[in-house]
Parts: sequence; C-alpha cells; structure tokens
Amino acid sequence: MTSTDIGLHVVDTRTARKEIARSLALQDELDGDSRRYEMLRAVTWASTYAETPVYIRTLLDRAVAVDKSLETAAPELSVSERRDFLRAQLDVLADLGDLAELGNGYWVSIPGVIVESETAEPNMLVSGIPLRLLDHVSRDSVTCAGAARHITTATLGIRLTLPKVGLWFWARRPDTGLSTWRSDFLAASRISDGPLSEPEFYLPDSAQHRSIQAVRWMPSNKNLFGTYLYRHTVLNHWRVHGLARVEAGKVVGTCEIDRDDARRLMYGLDLHAGNPTRATWYESANGVAEVTLHNPVPAPEIRALTALGRRLPASKYNYKFDATSHRDQIRQMLEDLGIDLGKDMRHG
Repeated sequence: MTSTDIGLHVVDTRTARKEIARSLALQDELDGDSRRYEMLRAVTWASTYAETPVYIRTLLDRAVAVDKSLETAAPELSVSERRDFLRAQLDVLADLGDLAELGNGYWVSIPGVIVESETAEPNMLVSGIPLRLLDHVSRDSVTCAGAARHITTATLGIRLTLPKVGLWFWARRPDTGLSTWRSDFLAASRISDGPLSEPEFYLPDSAQHRSIQAVRWMPSNKNLFGTYLYRHTVLNHWRVHGLARVEAGKVVGTCEIDRDDARRLMYGLDLHAGNPTRATWYESANGVAEVTLHNPVPAPEIRALTALGRRLPASKYNYKFDATSHRDQIRQMLEDLGIDLGKDMRHG
C-alpha cells in the first residue's frame, strides 16, 4: 500500500475563476448573461435537487457568492444590486419553466421538458437540470442563448428521457386564431348590470394608424354604443380590466377579466379595427435577426420569445430579442397577433 500526499495549493484569482467555471460546465465562449442563467440553474439544483424547496434568501445568498467568484466584468456592483439582478433572472427562468416559485418565498428546480419546434429550427431544453450534470456528448448538444437552451442534435432527447411537448401547448397559447378567439371570448363573457365611473376604453378604431397601444386608451364619449374593453384604477394604483356594455357613453354593465386576456383582446381589437400595431425587424448582413416590440405581448408569446430567442437590452417601453435561431417561428408568432413587421431593415 502506498500513501498519497494530500496538500493545498494556492492559485491566482484567474485560475480560481476558471476552475469554478469548469466545475459548473460553463463554456468559455458563453456571454455573461448565459453564464449567469446557467449558474443559477446549477445553484438551484444543488439546493433543491428538484425535490426540497429552498428559501429565496438562502438561494440568493448562494447565487451572489458564486456570481462574485465568477464575474470579473462587474466588480462595481454592490451586493444589493447583484441580488436584484439575479432575482430578476430567477423570474425569467421561472417564466420559462426551468424553476418554480412556490408559496411563501420558496423555490425549486424543475426536471422539465423538451419543447419541440414547429419547424426545422432547433428544439428547446426547458429544464432546471444544469449542464454540469450532463455527460460531455449531451452537453455538447446544447447551446445557450441567454436564458434559453437550444438542442443541436436530435439524440439528446433520447439520452435525457424527458417528456416532449409542442411549442404552443407548452407556452399555453390558445388553439384558435386571434379573430376567432376574440369573437368567442366576447360571446362567452357574462356582463352584469351596473354602473362604472371614469373608465378608459380601448378604441383602436379611433387611434392614429399604427400608434402604440398605450395611447389607444381613451375616455368615454356619447357616441359609444356596444361592448368595449375597459380599464379602471382602483384605490389610486390598482388597475383592473374588464368588458363594459355602454349606451351613449354610459356604462350600464360590466365584468372583470384577467389582465392577460385583456392584453390578447387588445390585439384582437386592433386586428378587427384594421389598425394593427407594429414591430421593427432587423436583418444584418452577417445573418443576425433582431426584433424590437413597441408594445407588450401576451404571456404565452413572451414565454415563447424567451425560449426561441434571446432578450436584448432595449430602450424604455420596448422589448428587443435576438431572433436569429428561430426567425421563422418568431415572425409567424408576431404576425399571428396581427403585428405589422413591415419591410426588413438592413444594417451592419
């Protein structure tokens, strides 16, 4: 029997960061956002193993410590700023379905699914399983793009044995087209008699052509007859949405509706009025596609956009995504909402 000397060796900061990144299976070419999202998956999985929830404070304490060890590009961030940044990224992973936020501030990893693309474009790995737990072949079959992880080889699904689901079933988008959904939704709504003071109505037929949705909300006027989408502020800050039956500008009946149904209905009303909203689509000379949304989209579409593309920095009130890897599906999804993408614009 031979003995082996065990000792500790001091390494420099750069080497230490590289070893930590290697232990998390973070590829050198990953950008900062993609590395952080993958780090959060790894820390949450190690904290919960998809079984035992972890409290958000504990999770963020661990994530902040690892992030400080990995990140050299943002040493100026305070601990509170770093926590806020990572907390927002946890929300994105929860929107995707990699993680779940439970009641009372507890979080847990989700084993997840493989989301199948509707075109020849890559499938998506939506799972809290971190790359570090995959074998090298499986790991090399996944590319990270911000919060999203795309599958480059079909055999990964067999190796992971995760369930497979279609894109729109996973995103929970309605099965019917927008015009049919609008008609069915209005027909199924049950409006109860009663007044409502000082509502705003969504009136795309009275708005400027291709204006943003925010300016399509208008006060009542005596020419309004019929059923309209309204919004109303309660207790000076809480905004509710609903449908109102209106006669000569006066509300005679209402029913409240879910905020996300209201958002989809706005697009349906835009389409019905022949006054669609617009988005800006860019195609660069090197093949990169980007889309900038000038209005929020419903939750299923934002979930799909986060998985198909990659969120990019944008000016206030805009939402910008890299659409390169799944441009066909992203274009079709936005066109299904009646959004006018206009002509492709070339740059760079």
